Amino acid sequence: MSKLQGQGPVAGQDVRLRRLFLGGDSPYDPEARFRRLPDAPPFARRHVRWSRDVSLDAHLANLATYSDFLVLGEEGTERFLAEEREILARAFPDGNVRERYVVSLAVAVR
Repeated sequence: MSKLQGQGPVAGQDVRLRRLFLGGDSPYDPEARFRRLPDAPPFARRHVRWSRDVSLDAHLANLATYSDFLVLGEEGTERFLAEEREILARAFPDGNVRERYVVSLAVAVR
């Protein structure tokens, strides 16, 4: 199975997606994916990292489900996904992509 090292091509995909949907080069904010919690009550917060290996086809099919692509339209979506297929096929010649995730859990503490 192919594995990502460091920032790699899937992290680069995040940059390409932000460029596509937000226009320009917005800075990466690792906390943006997590819901901001109020100051009170106090919260215990944990981040759980996990990954899975999927086929390139499955990765692109999952990516295509982002609601942002509805606004982009069929032609723009197909163009972006074709470009991503080329980029990722070079990076993952065995056809398997390692997707990495972070689950954020917050529990109110009494």
